[in-house]
Amino acid sequence: MYQIKAKIIANRRITSQYYNLVVDAPQIAKFAKPGQFVNLCISKGHEPFLRKPFSIYRVGPKNVRKKSKIELLYKVVGKGTDILTGSKTGDYIDIIGPLGNGFVFPPKTNQKQQSKIILIGGGIGVVPLLFLAEYLKKHSSFGISVLVGIKSKEESLLIRDFDKLDCQVKVAAEDGSRGFKGLVTKLLKEELGFGRSSSFCMSYTCGPSLMLEKVSKIAEKNKVPCQVCLEAYMACGIGACLGCAVKVKNGASPGFKYVRVCKEGPVFDSRQVIWGE
Repeated sequence: MYQIKAKIIANRRITSQYYNLVVDAPQIAKFAKPGQFVNLCISKGHEPFLRKPFSIYRVGPKNVRKKSKIELLYKVVGKGTDILTGSKTGDYIDIIGPLGNGFVFPPKTNQKQQSKIILIGGGIGVVPLLFLAEYLKKHSSFGISVLVGIKSKEESLLIRDFDKLDCQVKVAAEDGSRGFKGLVTKLLKEELGFGRSSSFCMSYTCGPSLMLEKVSKIAEKNKVPCQVCLEAYMACGIGACLGCAVKVKNGASPGFKYVRVCKEGPVFDSRQVIWGE
């Protein structure tokens, strides 16, 4: 974990709500793994008082003047992210990372039929999945299917970088503006149906809690292991404040324990999470 003053390379407005922040953070980029996050100090004043966590969207390249970039894709949802939109190229921002535990990769297989991995993202929850897809493309031979749930056409930007990776990408748009009309969980049921689930060795997902719960149940029903990247407000990012505690199963009495999303997570085996609490 490093705390540095990172130079902003770009802070581009992509749509009316989404921005792409790129910073020069070689120490963090060198050790970052898919599923991990960083904490930003957004303001030099007292508001917002706490840092804000952001999943890592992309890392690299590392061969441009010995620089290593970290890319963040964020949505303007409140005062903190609104202030962040005012950051300019050449400014410096206080950043801590990489934080948390990332995704666990499936073991390599010698099966003649290539195993596949399926990624399921909802809205801004696709952010850590792009880093994961790029990593898998570089370090494994798994086929990758990507299911992305969006609310409207404006969120189509969340798909375009997956299209460039030669992944099999399918979209579920709630307004019917692209691909399948409906929720991504219904699309997942179809993708794993009719015996096709046996070709998938792992599923990874990130998005709203209700979506993650549904994805978890669908994956378990189809006997596909599932790792979930939980979304929570992680104020400190290092496990000190206990503000992001969630319940997970525990073999000992009383049958559950609390863990910190920022420290023990944000990635968990979906079967261990106690949903709805």
